Amino acid sequence: MVNSTNIEREINMELTRENEMKIRELTRIEEEFDINKVYTCQKGSFQKIIYVSDNGINAKGKKENLIKLSIGVVRVGITYANLKANQGLELTGELKGKTWKRDKYLLETTKGNELLRVYTCNLPNVKTKTYYLLNGEIKTKEWLRENEYLLKEQENPLPKKCFDININNILAFGNN
Repeated sequence: MVNSTNIEREINMELTRENEMKIRELTRIEEEFDINKVYTCQKGSFQKIIYVSDNGINAKGKKENLIKLSIGVVRVGITYANLKANQGLELTGELKGKTWKRDKYLLETTKGNELLRVYTCNLPNVKTKTYYLLNGEIKTKEWLRENEYLLKEQENPLPKKCFDININNILAFGNN
């Protein structure tokens, strides 16, 4: 008798391999992420980051191993309230139940996950590129919405000035 759970697991592993191959092709990452690269960079300097997340992906997308790959430029090791762009604004960089594990860099959740606090940059020519990979193929956000892989988008979402990334989801960091 064939166990459908094992077959499903093998298919998911194959789909994951296809996504990983496409990620390597898109990013040309040669070494694994090392958190020490974050600690040794100059505080507040602009750094390239490549990470995966499941933000905005619904249950169907997660079940079919849809991956959201983002490549952008961030800053780390700075105080949110001291940023010139935040002067006179209501601050939204709260910890929300997280505690600092390494001041201005690493947060820890109540579940023990480690998160890197990053700050977006507002340079006019720097935009985060996001790719959606399904079975090793790049899909557009529109296609994924039409085929119901993504959560409904919020109306007029405000751009985040800082956010946290699980360090297990960071593929590369630094200007190398």
